[in-house]
Amino acid sequence: MDVDYGTGTYASLCPQPKSDTQSVTASGQWSASKSNCKRRTPHPREPERQALLWAARSGRLAFRRIYLNTEKQYFSGKGSPRPFSLVLPGGMMPTKPIPKRYCQWMVGIVDPQCLYVYKCDAFTQRLLLEPGLTPEQLRAKLLPDLPTMFHRRREHGEQVTWRAYPHRFTSGHLQKDGTFSLPKLKPGNDTPELDYPELVLTKYGKEDIKCFVVYLDAQINIADTLRHKRQCEEALELESLPLVVYCHRTGSVQVYFDGELDSKHLATNADSLDYFAISQGIPPENFRAMLNLLPMSLRTQALSSELTVSPDVEHKLQQAIQLVSDPRFYSYEKLLGLKQSGLPIHQPFFRKGSFES
Repeated sequence: MDVDYGTGTYASLCPQPKSDTQSVTASGQWSASKSNCKRRTPHPREPERQALLWAARSGRLAFRRIYLNTEKQYFSGKGSPRPFSLVLPGGMMPTKPIPKRYCQWMVGIVDPQCLYVYKCDAFTQRLLLEPGLTPEQLRAKLLPDLPTMFHRRREHGEQVTWRAYPHRFTSGHLQKDGTFSLPKLKPGNDTPELDYPELVLTKYGKEDIKCFVVYLDAQINIADTLRHKRQCEEALELESLPLVVYCHRTGSVQVYFDGELDSKHLATNADSLDYFAISQGIPPENFRAMLNLLPMSLRTQALSSELTVSPDVEHKLQQAIQLVSDPRFYSYEKLLGLKQSGLPIHQPFFRKGSFES
């Protein structure tokens, strides 16, 4: 499954008017009907988006977590071949995400040239730590090529899909009296996620990096993501990269460019979400998780507006704040009048990105 929410990539849902379509006006005269459907202008970098989506669909988009300083040394000719993982198409899910302890940021390449292929995480770092160890001796089975890895992953996915009973159930058996014993739950009834596949590439250079990758996470912050992406681009001296948002549970992929996400008020509003959630009596992590159910482009649209109040309400707020914060200006009568006018005295309210009372 792949999802493309970027600008210029929506399929039009508006029916196109036929050449002989007509409609009747109130006066009884015939007039040609007009379509209100507007065509979206394709993004100037739309071919890059489509190339990344195709790579994700076909299992040719690989990514890895990096230490910026170490990666820069590797690009200068020092270091060993680098391990990558794959953006897996649907039907091979779910997989575990690569742990953050393996570095904070992820970069992606297209059409990886593989030296070693493993269906699961083989912990290939052991090859560096133990000089006598060979790729065949790692904990995961070494596979001959990428197609074999895809076959094994699909095979596992089909077993999960068509299994009559959930994972960790016995298959059932005939008893001595000829009756059938139903499947029973084995100890621990959780369906384990497969480790992410691990590839070791023959080589890759800075010029091979095609995108910045993040996992689709319930607590993801768009402004923070864009900041990390720019730090990575600056450190590696790269042009602006597309942002790939990958769900390791479903295989869905979204591709965005900076201009589709960034805005003047994005960071301020994103930082204010926790205060707003508290003012509404909602746990901040639950509010962010609900908001992050939306595609990233719609979240950006929701967080890009400037939050304003009318001049009259702002003036009353300033009066109330001055009355309660400075004893020289305190007046019970004035405060009571402001309260009767509808200001949230003795109640929490959200103002200028913070939670006040």
